[in-house]
Amino acid sequence: MSHSCTLTVNYNCAERLPNINQPRGVVSEPQPLLVAFMGLTGAGKSTMIRELTGNKAVEVSGGINSCTQRIYAYDAVVNGIKYLLLDTPGFDDSGRSNTDVLREISLFLDKTYKKGTLLNGIIYVHRISDIRMGGSTVTAFRCFEQLCGSNFYPNVTFMTNRWDMVTGSMDAACYREDRLKESAFAIMLKRGSKYRRFNNKLDVVSVLIDFANLNAQKMRIQTELTDERKRFEETGAAVLSFELDRKEVERLQMKHQQDMERIRCENEAIQQRRNQKFQAQIEQERREQRAAEDEMRMVQAERIAQERQAQALRDQYRYQQEQQQQALLISMLMGQMTLGGGGGGGGRAYCCSGCGRPGHNIRTCPSYY
Repeated sequence: MSHSCTLTVNYNCAERLPNINQPRGVVSEPQPLLVAFMGLTGAGKSTMIRELTGNKAVEVSGGINSCTQRIYAYDAVVNGIKYLLLDTPGFDDSGRSNTDVLREISLFLDKTYKKGTLLNGIIYVHRISDIRMGGSTVTAFRCFEQLCGSNFYPNVTFMTNRWDMVTGSMDAACYREDRLKESAFAIMLKRGSKYRRFNNKLDVVSVLIDFANLNAQKMRIQTELTDERKRFEETGAAVLSFELDRKEVERLQMKHQQDMERIRCENEAIQQRRNQKFQAQIEQERREQRAAEDEMRMVQAERIAQERQAQALRDQYRYQQEQQQQALLISMLMGQMTLGGGGGGGGRAYCCSGCGRPGHNIRTCPSYY
């Protein structure tokens, strides 16, 4: 089957929406089918439209920052069927909250419904290259569920793209795909939504042909805003968005507190390790100082002991000298006494204790001299 696509661009999409409320008897040409592309910022919605039409006037971001800040409409023809493709601002935009994006889309859908126009389908685009779904991503998807309502689920097709940008194992990407179908997409898939991979524009063409076989349906947000006359803040999508935003803020605050507590504990641990290291250094310095003082005391004690030993030797030598001098003096005195008494008797006289030989006196003793 061959598919042909033509494109014209118009930015005032709300002013040129088809009006099905024609007077009776008036035959009008077939109105284009309204198909919206929704998803996260940078998911590739504009890229799909650009590849489908081949028109480079469709601006694409090429990253996670949104280039679509309003709702733009692009005319296309596939198999002779006219389509009006809506490129919507993405959720999880760094410059806008999910609630602001949801408000803009909701008010646009309310305006189209009041003009008598319903959507034939929505293609929800998701990056398969995303390793995990963050809190704001889950919030956006849950709000999308509320925006559609269960009656519109069969008119939704989930399409994953960026398969050519998968890093690492392709098995891991296939595992993420299965997890999406079993968790995030599960409720809507069970109630009629469909899932497709995007490889090239023919995949989008196939989805558009499927939408052509479906009846346009009223969405829950249109029922709430127009039929039930609720304010946007009272709609299920807005209430859920506010609640999820509040929980996300609380989660981020809790995470911030936990991070601050973790940083405080880490700083305390670092400071404690520093204190312990500083204390260890102080203790080491004290031990080294005590060791140096002990060594100095030992040296001093050894020097004192040596001085005392030297003094004792000097004292002993001096004592011996004194004893010898005293002995010599006594011997001399004894010798003089002996000499003094030699004239009166014939006794044997010793000159001195140093000689000990009799028969001569001290004057003739060689030891004396």
